Amino acid sequence: MQHLSCVWGVVVWEVRFSDLVRRLVLLGCLDGRSYRVVADELGMTATSVWRIRHDPDVLSQVCASTGSRLGLADREEISRGLAAGLSLRRIARGLGRDVSTISREVNRNGGRHEYRAAVTHGATVLRACRPKPTVFEKNRPLAIVVEA
Repeated sequence: MQHLSCVWGVVVWEVRFSDLVRRLVLLGCLDGRSYRVVADELGMTATSVWRIRHDPDVLSQVCASTGSRLGLADREEISRGLAAGLSLRRIARGLGRDVSTISREVNRNGGRHEYRAAVTHGATVLRACRPKPTVFEKNRPLAIVVEA
């Protein structure tokens, strides 16, 4: 859907994409495909893909709980259970998850006393982003040593 809008006194032409298209963009990016590839697949510009990819509303829609992954609501339950002093086994039973899943989640994200659902969810979403930088991109001195 296309329409005109006014941003800081400047009239701009805006394209709004359906929720399905926005979801497909984000899933394509999280799957490791480049913005250009996703744009070509869906018939849009790479800039549009970038904007959709960085829209927090789209991210929250796509990153809801699935059968195999914890969503923000699940993480909130874990956080409330930890604050109430419940055992990991009891929290897992309440969520219908294996206790090892809850244990890994809590230990990976600060432990029983430091676990925060929103912070954890954001960190998890960032860890899931693809493509990830290579070791050599993150550590230039190492790249120089290996190249030599």
